[in-house]
Amino acid sequence: MAELGDDFLRSLVGAVDSAREDLEAFRSWQPAWFPSMAERTLASFVHDRIWDSLGQLLGPHDGLTMREAGVIREVVVGRYRLRLKRHDFDNRISNYPTQTALSFWIQEHDGMLPGTEEVRLAAGYRWDRETRSMGPALLSYRDGQDNVMWAVEIESPADAVTPIRVKQVDWPPAPRIELPSTRRGRVAPGNGDRSTEP
Repeated sequence: MAELGDDFLRSLVGAVDSAREDLEAFRSWQPAWFPSMAERTLASFVHDRIWDSLGQLLGPHDGLTMREAGVIREVVVGRYRLRLKRHDFDNRISNYPTQTALSFWIQEHDGMLPGTEEVRLAAGYRWDRETRSMGPALLSYRDGQDNVMWAVEIESPADAVTPIRVKQVDWPPAPRIELPSTRRGRVAPGNGDRSTEP
């Protein structure tokens, strides 16, 4: 995560915190609306607020690009390409299941020199469906939409001097990081061990 840089991580946490405040302000303004609002409506509202705040917090920044094309919004930081996503307590995310959306989450490393391959991450927040409230900012790495390799929650202290706190989420287990080889390993179906097979 060091490659993403403190500026990006602090900005992500700040954008999630700002969106959480906006959501609570909206809930306070019209509390009777919340029980009948569709999950998709709330997710879109939060997504828009995070995207707007992230752009303001990051501003012009070398090595970082925010792209918006139709419904696709991405942040590119070096070799990392991130999409904003709402995560449930099992780190599941959802997409409209187009081939393009599903393909995004498949990590392509074959034939790439280690350290040069593009890495795709989900950046976003924890969502509590019961209370309809936002939890902490987080990042997750997956190889396929439903195959979560790791997820971390991120907290940024109020001052810019104290290091960012990153907490491994209990599930899935902490990753065993291996550099990609010329042969791509696969995880055996149903195998709880997240290591790769030769």
